[in-house]
Amino acid sequence: MRIELLRDDGRFGTAVAHVVLDFGGEIDQYVGDEMIVTWPAASGVGDGRALRCFLAMREALAKASGSFEREFGHAPQVRGSLHFGAVVVGEIGDTRRDIVFHGDVMNTAARLEEASRHVSGGFVVSCSARERLGPVEKMGLESLGTFSPRGKLEPLEIFGLPAE
Repeated sequence: MRIELLRDDGRFGTAVAHVVLDFGGEIDQYVGDEMIVTWPAASGVGDGRALRCFLAMREALAKASGSFEREFGHAPQVRGSLHFGAVVVGEIGDTRRDIVFHGDVMNTAARLEEASRHVSGGFVVSCSARERLGPVEKMGLESLGTFSPRGKLEPLEIFGLPAE
């Protein structure tokens, strides 16, 4: 899952990091104002955990919005994407080592996160991820049609969450 942190002053990550941990996710990397959250396939799709994690992040931010509004005049928002598939995990660096994730899944998740900017609910789920989530109808995923990510030959069917 790729999550973009909007208008972050550093406390946003603190406000949602515990949510990721509560749902068994791992914050693998911060990329600018984004965080990349991963789960092993079996635990991330079980009972829609990754999707429920995003909903809980939205809820945590909504609860903290008053504090952000008072101090900064604006509350941060969250948007993101969920995609499923195999990734290549490796270690890079000589003096500073880092664990990195590579592959088409990571690129597609990034393109889906870009698409989430244009979706009222702020979250895009690929068909491959939705199929593995199991019965998530109660979570309100709605078909958004197809999306043609940059660099992909075939369009993807995508789903989204309604706005809060």
